[in-house]
Amino acid sequence: MFNQAVNTGKVELPDIGYELSSMQKRMYICNKLPIYRLPLFYELEASMTYSSIYSSVYHTLINQITLQVKYFYDAEHRKFFQKVIPLQQEEFTIPQIEINEDIILYITKQQENIDLTKDYPWRIQFLQHKDKRYLYIEFHHICIDGLGIGRFEEVLFQHLLNQVCSQSQSSLDLSTYHTISELQSKSVIQPFPSLELLKLPTQELARSSQVGRVTDRISQDRLTKIDRIAKKLNVTKNTVYQGLIEQVLSKCCVGQVYGAIGNWRMNLGNFNEVGCFVKLSPKVIMSELNLEDRVKQIFIENWNGFGKIEEVTSTTPEFNVVYSYEEDMFHYFHYISVDQLVKFDIYFRVYVQQEETNVEVEYNKGKYTEQQITDLYEPLYKVLDSYEEEEVLL
Repeated sequence: MFNQAVNTGKVELPDIGYELSSMQKRMYICNKLPIYRLPLFYELEASMTYSSIYSSVYHTLINQITLQVKYFYDAEHRKFFQKVIPLQQEEFTIPQIEINEDIILYITKQQENIDLTKDYPWRIQFLQHKDKRYLYIEFHHICIDGLGIGRFEEVLFQHLLNQVCSQSQSSLDLSTYHTISELQSKSVIQPFPSLELLKLPTQELARSSQVGRVTDRISQDRLTKIDRIAKKLNVTKNTVYQGLIEQVLSKCCVGQVYGAIGNWRMNLGNFNEVGCFVKLSPKVIMSELNLEDRVKQIFIENWNGFGKIEEVTSTTPEFNVVYSYEEDMFHYFHYISVDQLVKFDIYFRVYVQQEETNVEVEYNKGKYTEQQITDLYEPLYKVLDSYEEEEVLL
């Protein structure tokens, strides 16, 4: 167990609680379940000491107020809150653990999940396997998103590698969550009276919420083509992927409305703060559009929301199908996907990691077979490969 005195010059913290965002509430309700885990590890260089790492980690944590939080449920008012609980150095330790298996296997097999009612929303360990040493940090998603991890990593390794720290200001309070709460309270619930939630026909296999995963790496030729399409249409690659997936789902699913993982940062222009600012927005598939028109429409919808905090729409349904796009924003940490329960019946994740782009589909094993999900990839690539035609047909 490692603990030492560190001079940090920590800031004074306000004694105030803030209501959780809609996505944070969803995560809190799943407390102690094997879901919403964000495990990261870094292989230590031979010259790095546990003392220097401890100091850097602690310094980073106490200067990120959004990570010094604990969570509460107010039963009387039926509201969920997060409140700053200052991290005390005497309570901050990093255990040293010698493991007898590969680190990825060790992390995947972790049975004791973070308890949001008792603990900070992270845990940290020094791990040693044979002659390799690692820093293992696991966050609960309720406290941080991908951009937040990237910022945390940046500050941590600036300290660790004795680099000049970025001038971008750390979080001084939880006011961003307050802003999000205000926006949600004023948001318009967007009804879809004549539309149905998008759904892939199910096979009732068992009563289960266990997650299955099918992952495929996109070839370099296809990546080049996606890049060409994005440049030709003057859109983001994210938009091209979303358009491709919509094009396939419009042919094999019933319904029109699905969910897309977005981020309040796009509305608030806040890209440097550590925190969990993800949101889930409704999207409607227009089945009659070809790929090019579909991609343009998605891009315009996404762009119209950039930097705007007015007229924010929200919706309450539990989406069956959800899409997200994630770029690898980590230069040092390695992330692994370990959740054992489904977040949504079908969850399309396009993610870029270590110069590779993958399409991963998480699915409910109680409703779908692996073959059903695997069969979605062929028409996806067919749409992409036949794009040069004026109309794309499945």
